[in-house]
Amino acid sequence: MAQKQAGFDHNNFYGAQLFGRVAYHAFEGITLFADEKTRMLASLGSKHILVLRNHGVAVGESSIEKAFFLLWTVQRAAEIQAQSTAMGGEDVVLSDEIRQKCADLTAMLIREDDFAVKFFNAMIRKMHAEKGNSW
Repeated sequence: MAQKQAGFDHNNFYGAQLFGRVAYHAFEGITLFADEKTRMLASLGSKHILVLRNHGVAVGESSIEKAFFLLWTVQRAAEIQAQSTAMGGEDVVLSDEIRQKCADLTAMLIREDDFAVKFFNAMIRKMHAEKGNSW
């Protein structure tokens, strides 16, 4: 969604979980120079997801497991949004109240129930099973 002016919508299961957590940073070219860090951090503010327009996505969390879960959720939100856009027709728009409830419940799961750790470990097991432990 980095190329779309509107960015992420929050009208699907995964997109709603990102409500209030996404910031955007204008494309400045290839990100090689230290002086862009300050501007990127300013763009990020207190959010956890930074969409680098026309470039990609960066996430920030307090652990690898939480960052992985958040990035996985961002990826799913983008996939669902792209697929639903391809369908045409009018979107079913969720209220900000429902969006906020989804974002809050997801944050609670990650913070209180070690959900991100369980999810990360499950994905590692899945990866090992799919690769036959060959690596």
